[in-house]
Amino acid sequence: MSLQLVFKGFSLGAVSGILYGVAGIALNQVTGVFPFEMNMALLLTTFATGGAIFGVITGCLMSVTENLFLPGRPVLKASVISVGFWLALRFGAALLTASDPSRYHPDIGQTVQGFALSLLLGVILGSLWKAKALEEVFGR
Repeated sequence: MSLQLVFKGFSLGAVSGILYGVAGIALNQVTGVFPFEMNMALLLTTFATGGAIFGVITGCLMSVTENLFLPGRPVLKASVISVGFWLALRFGAALLTASDPSRYHPDIGQTVQGFALSLLLGVILGSLWKAKALEEVFGR
C-alpha cells in the first residue's frame, strides 16, 4: 500500500462524503423523516463535515483493502465497506438502546434513511474511485 493510495482514499472519501452530506439533506427534505433544528448554512456545514468524516473512514478502508477484498470492483467494494461501517455504528446505537431505552430509542425511519445514505456513499465513492479522469491525479 502506497502513500499515494492512502491519499486517494482520504481525498476521494472526503469529496464523496461531502456529496453524501448534501444528498442527506436533500433526501430528508423529500422524506421529512426528521425535522431540522437549524438554519441551512449550519445544516450544510454539519452534514458536510459529518459526511466527510464518514467518507474519509470509508475511503481509507478502501485503500487498506485495495488488493485484499473485491479487487477490481470499486463500486461494490465501497458499498460493502460503507454499509458495513454504518451497520457497526447502528450496532453501537442498539447497545445504547439496550442500556437505557428511555434515553436512546430507535427510529425506524432514520434507520432506513441511514442505510440508504450509506449505500449512496458507497456508490459515489466507488464511482469516483474508478473514474478514468482521476487516474492522472492518483494513478491507477
